[in-house]
Amino acid sequence: MLTRSLSLVHGASWGINGQIIFGTEVAGLFRVSESGEQPEVLTTLDPEQNETSHRWPFIIPGREAVLFVISTGQPRTTGQLAVLDLATREVRRLGVAGVSPHYVPTGHLVYAGADEALRAVPFDATSLEVTGNPVPLVDGVLVKDSGAADFDISDNGRLVYVPGNVVENDDTLVLVDRDGNAAPLIETPGAYYLPRLSPDGRRVAVVVGREIKICEIDSGRCPRLTADGQTPVWSPDEAQVAFTSNRGGDFLDLYLKPADGTAEAERLLERAGNQFPTSWSLDGVLAFSDIGDGGIDVLLLPLGGEPDTSFATSFTGSSATFSPNGRWVAYKSNESGDLQIWVRPYPGPGAPQLVSIAGGTEPVWSRDGDELFFREGDRLMAVEVDSESPLFDVGTPRFLFGGYPATTNSPPVYDVTNDGKSIMVRTDADSQPANEIHVVVN
Repeated sequence: MLTRSLSLVHGASWGINGQIIFGTEVAGLFRVSESGEQPEVLTTLDPEQNETSHRWPFIIPGREAVLFVISTGQPRTTGQLAVLDLATREVRRLGVAGVSPHYVPTGHLVYAGADEALRAVPFDATSLEVTGNPVPLVDGVLVKDSGAADFDISDNGRLVYVPGNVVENDDTLVLVDRDGNAAPLIETPGAYYLPRLSPDGRRVAVVVGREIKICEIDSGRCPRLTADGQTPVWSPDEAQVAFTSNRGGDFLDLYLKPADGTAEAERLLERAGNQFPTSWSLDGVLAFSDIGDGGIDVLLLPLGGEPDTSFATSFTGSSATFSPNGRWVAYKSNESGDLQIWVRPYPGPGAPQLVSIAGGTEPVWSRDGDELFFREGDRLMAVEVDSESPLFDVGTPRFLFGGYPATTNSPPVYDVTNDGKSIMVRTDADSQPANEIHVVVN
């Protein structure tokens, strides 16, 4: 491992001086030596500009400067090109909407737009300014919601790219049975992420772009809970929803808001670093992932109290979730070297017990506590457990179905219903890119 990032990495650029600059999902740009070390902070988010990430850096050859993308929501649709002068640490917005910037020796920036078209704009690498108007180059380049555009340009003018299709908000929430058969849960398409089923099973709190919405399963209505939030977590009585937001400053802090939206959100914790709520215990303790200078770890927050570090370890741990009976906490950790699913007694003491075999992320309990679900790559796994036993008996994990995107660095991107079905985010099959690469010469 070269280094440990405090947030999911989105883009990296390797300079000729052995320095690597990388972007992040919920923070700024960082720099690390190719020999490995603690990352150096290069940029921080500007909350007054509603910035949510700095990503997709590109080091300008022969110049102490780096191009990158500032986003205020979904990067594909809100990305703005910017440049960082490494000598002065000045950040300058270039007044160009787009993602994945590249500098080419002809004195141009080549970048992608939300419409999946590549454009070029004249750029002065000395003054770090745009000096002309954009012109179109190629249409139909694959651009992902993260702002990743699948293209590259060589110094001699060859362009390679993966063709794509214009896709805007055509994800759907589906209900998938244990054999992988899917049916629509919410008919209205949207940029859905991190669905969380309410305790009574009638509503889903889900991230849509930068917003959190509360979708009613029977009616399909999805009123907005908050305009700037991520990672929603229901309280046990489903009266409130905890979430994270950077509305208060440079970091992502924990907030709490009534699920019916009748009151303003309350900040629960102001702490250096970024916090993401993951689960709520029966006795009112909120588990959250804490991302700070020491890495990622599990902390517990009694409402109205101070963070409890008793579950923190020297390893990377996150995605902690309480069992329905409140006696156990499942989480992912690299305690064994690779990311695996572990379970520890709550409130303790007790040794952690390994649950997964061939790796694991995104743990989710069944509603009765008799099973634990997790992801092994994009494969959904289930394992029978005895959460009433003092020894926490664990069976052998079995494969249910695959084909849905998974993640290693965020909370689970799915949830499980009372009858053991899974709420998943499905992308329309018609929007999938072609399995080919195009080459354009000169």
